[in-house]
Amino acid sequence: MKFIIKKELIKKVLQKILPITTSSNNLAIIECVLMSLKGNELTIKATNTEIGLIGKYAVDGKEDGEVAVNCRVLNNLTKNFTEDIEIKVKDNKLVLSANNANYKIQIADIDNFPYFRPEIETCETVPFPGLKKFIAEMIQTKDKDDRRPHACGAYLVSNTEMISTDGSRLNVSKALDEIETRDFRQLIPKKALFLVKNFLESEESFRIGFIKDNLVESVKKSEEINEDYEDNEDSEDNENNDEDIEEDADSEGDDNVIVNNEPENKENFVFAVLRAGQESLCIRLLEGTFPKYNELVDVSGGYAVNFNKKKLIESLLRIQSITSEQYRAVVFDLSQEKLKLTAQNPEVGEAEEVLDITWQKEPMQIAVNPAFITQALNCINQETVDIYFGVNEKRPIIIYTKMFLSVVMPMKL
Repeated sequence: MKFIIKKELIKKVLQKILPITTSSNNLAIIECVLMSLKGNELTIKATNTEIGLIGKYAVDGKEDGEVAVNCRVLNNLTKNFTEDIEIKVKDNKLVLSANNANYKIQIADIDNFPYFRPEIETCETVPFPGLKKFIAEMIQTKDKDDRRPHACGAYLVSNTEMISTDGSRLNVSKALDEIETRDFRQLIPKKALFLVKNFLESEESFRIGFIKDNLVESVKKSEEINEDYEDNEDSEDNENNDEDIEEDADSEGDDNVIVNNEPENKENFVFAVLRAGQESLCIRLLEGTFPKYNELVDVSGGYAVNFNKKKLIESLLRIQSITSEQYRAVVFDLSQEKLKLTAQNPEVGEAEEVLDITWQKEPMQIAVNPAFITQALNCINQETVDIYFGVNEKRPIIIYTKMFLSVVMPMKL
């Protein structure tokens, strides 16, 4: 195997792949990339059995072949080269030559590298225009040890809508592109979507497809190397899976509505495939169901107050400065055409700000985590925004636009 590759290309590709190969897995082969050369086309594969990549790149091919090598070592070497790099296999070593320098690094047994089924590159896909927007608006899970599928996963309703929650809030993201909507209703790991951010600079439009079969298998059986998301299939986690959106940990939780939100004809897929140009990402989906949310996002019973987004964010950031992990609540006190924001922290002091609003209902007090409100407002690209109060008996605050909606559950007063 021998080829010459542009220094910018290999740096860019390896920096994308490195987070995939950096895994808690103890299998050394999972830390490797598999490079296959045929003519002037170099195929690079990497996987940690939860997310995998297949990319095809143009190089100056000299001799066809295949090799597996540690991705971190290869990245650390190539990122400092200032000229195009010649890569070849010689005497069972990978030789890198450039800048009048030669480096020889150990290679791995390619027979131990996980097998990628061809469906990753051939499965049917549909346009997925909102991916970048969906990831930017996705709620991160508060507790890294939270294994509930609906908390550590995002709910892909369709190729134009995604929903995420951490139990205390819920975001609904939509894409405006005029394309045919395809229903999915699949749970995709948030952890994998954050890795996808490395690929979002691609000028190519993303497409998405789904596969029912296990796409990435190891010759040593995938059961021996799957760790993180396999635990989501345990019965204990599935028992916790049918929870409605909970209130914040500091609030008095109402009885949860235990309702399955999945349609009877939902298809049971195993992998999602994201494709952009000559790169395909396969992501192992989560098993489980997403809680009922339709009633929670219904604003018909609430009262809308229109705010200047910038002024509200500035007020919340100022008042948030005296809060702490233990005293983090800000009270929204709505009455007499005024909104009074108050916060108390025995360790710091008190804060109060008053904003003029249009309020013609009975006085209302709602305590919320101000960070949740500001994070939701920062997802909105417009000067003013409608916020709904008193929507239902749970009394959430709902930030509403046509393409983005955020439900923030109240805290204990």
